[in-house]
Amino acid sequence: MKSNRHNTGDLKPKFLQHLHEIFVDSTDILSFWQGFKPRLQQLIPFENYALFLWEAESQSFVCFDINPRELENMVNYQLEEGIVDWLFSKSRPCHLRDFRKMNYSEAVWPEVDHLILFPLTVTRQPVGFLEIAVPSWDEHGSKIELALTQLLCDLFASSVARFRLSEDLEHTNKTLGNIKSQLLHAGKLIALGELTSGIAHEVNNPLTTILGRIQILMMNKTLPQALIEKLKIVENETKRVAQIIRQLLNFSRRNSEQVDTEVVDINATILNSLQLTRHALEVEGIDVEIKLNENLRQVLGDSNQLQQVFINLITNAKQAMSRGGKLKISSEMQNGFVKIVFSDTGCGIPIEFRNKIFEPFFTTKLDNGGTGLGLAISKEIIEKHRGKIQVRSAKNRGTTFIIKLPVNR
Repeated sequence: MKSNRHNTGDLKPKFLQHLHEIFVDSTDILSFWQGFKPRLQQLIPFENYALFLWEAESQSFVCFDINPRELENMVNYQLEEGIVDWLFSKSRPCHLRDFRKMNYSEAVWPEVDHLILFPLTVTRQPVGFLEIAVPSWDEHGSKIELALTQLLCDLFASSVARFRLSEDLEHTNKTLGNIKSQLLHAGKLIALGELTSGIAHEVNNPLTTILGRIQILMMNKTLPQALIEKLKIVENETKRVAQIIRQLLNFSRRNSEQVDTEVVDINATILNSLQLTRHALEVEGIDVEIKLNENLRQVLGDSNQLQQVFINLITNAKQAMSRGGKLKISSEMQNGFVKIVFSDTGCGIPIEFRNKIFEPFFTTKLDNGGTGLGLAISKEIIEKHRGKIQVRSAKNRGTTFIIKLPVNR
């Protein structure tokens, strides 16, 4: 090194104090590195450097900080040519002499002739590596600084591992908390299904009695015509309530473990699903546009399970349009498949979530009672029907779910 090298003995008190402050004040890898780098420069003055950290997800070294940017090309070449692997096999700092004369150098800096690579490991596992450029190098006079710098690099590697472990632990705790909450929601849904079935049975009996009495009354020829017309209204509304009760019973009896092989009228199943959800849509001020192909071929499957899928998609659309909007539902034939489309004008799905929405327990609606199970179950049901479900969405421009089911041949 040049004569401006610092005296390590003079640095000791303040040096240790500064390290302690970095440990106490740093909250993540970046803040720790920003405080740590000046301490390294006190031992070995450098301006040009490259810090690469190992990313488990990509199974590769990723640039964390670098100066200047041109150095990245050379480091990537070193990675490709196995120089970094050689560094870790040595398990010690490596000095690359006269790097500008080497054929992998694509950048030249004034007064810089040497590169030093420091491995960053924890229990012999790579955490990353630090590469610094120095203007000159005294092989014998720099041994102390080199050893101290490697000790600091080991310290830095341990801190990186500590921060990552802390982040992983925090993420795991958050995930476990979400799963616990979602399981509670799922349990409530199961209980609600059982409760719905019981209530439907209890309500159905008096409804049958009411309907029978009304029909008996209407058989009385002495009643005024105006009263008979009013009784007809009561009869029709009672029948409508009875129909909803039957649909609730069918819905609560669904069995997601198997698919009943019955001929399913898709259009009728869509209309039944709308019948159950129409009031909720009207309350939210949502307009429904229906375009069903009357010449649809029938599919083989379980109408109750498909109704569950349709209700879930309608409910999702309603939640995405809390201030009103339009829900379009259509059916058509397409290349031997029945194609069903649910399209809303809601808030859309952020791009970072689109690949996760069919995963069990993934939800962005915990505050609104979301369990993260609806779309996962829907996908499972559609696939058991040998069909496919796809999603298209744009933030603040709505979401479209497309279902394709094979026709009954």
